[in-house]
Parts: sequence; structure tokens; C-alpha cells
Amino acid sequence: MSFDIHIESLGDEAKGHRFLTFGNYPRHVGIKGIQKLVNRFIMCLFTPVGTNLSDRDYGTDLAAALTGNTEHDALKDLVQLAISDTEDKLKEYDVEYGPPDNERLSVVTLQDLSVDRSTRTIELRVRLRNVAGTTVLLLVPTIIG
Repeated sequence: MSFDIHIESLGDEAKGHRFLTFGNYPRHVGIKGIQKLVNRFIMCLFTPVGTNLSDRDYGTDLAAALTGNTEHDALKDLVQLAISDTEDKLKEYDVEYGPPDNERLSVVTLQDLSVDRSTRTIELRVRLRNVAGTTVLLLVPTIIG
């Protein structure tokens, strides 16, 4: 069984240690299940279309839409479109490669989008459910370009 690599971020008690490197003290773990699905979702959502050398159709146009000039209503529509596009691409992958039910996407919905122009940040609240029935609510913070 294959695993994605997920970097484990530790709290303040780990200051002074090299936990976020692949150097002398690696601190990475293999992931599976809903966490692997979350990673696949986030990677596809924020990868600009055309930048993946092995699949030019992989990704979305969300990164290009995250500019300081986009109105909130238009931004919400663009985010919804990017999430829908990501959902379609993950489901295509699932049909082709047949991952286990806990790593296959059932449905994803945008719950909320908040924009703070003063700090130039956007928070996406996304509900993601796998085929096995596990649901997770993601808080995805990002910066407006």
C-alpha cells in the first residue's frame, strides 16, 4: 500500500528541534484515510492548471483568482468553481486508480468564505466527506495576492 508524505507540525514544546526537515532528524509520517484525501484535495485546489509536468490538466484556476481586486461575490463564485473542478478531478482519479473507500471522495461543499482585506487573508470553510462516510470540516486560510 502506498502512502503520501505528511509533514508533522508540533507545538511550542518542540522549539529548537528540526522537526520540519528531511535532514538528520526526519519527522514525517505515512498517511492514509481521510487525511490522505484532505491532502489530495488541498494539493489539487491550489495547484495552478498547467504547472504539473506529468498532467497539464491537474489543478485549478483558484491561485489566479486570489487577487486583491476580486469582489467578494465574484470570489465566492470562483472558489465554488475551483472546488467543483477539484471534486471532478479527484473523482476521475478515484475511478482510474481505485483507492480504498476512506481515501475516495464522496462530496465536498463550500460552507463559508470570509475575506479580511486588512490582513489580506481569505478563509475557506470546506466540508469534505469520503465514501466510507467520514466527514471533516476544513479551515483553509490563504493570502490574497
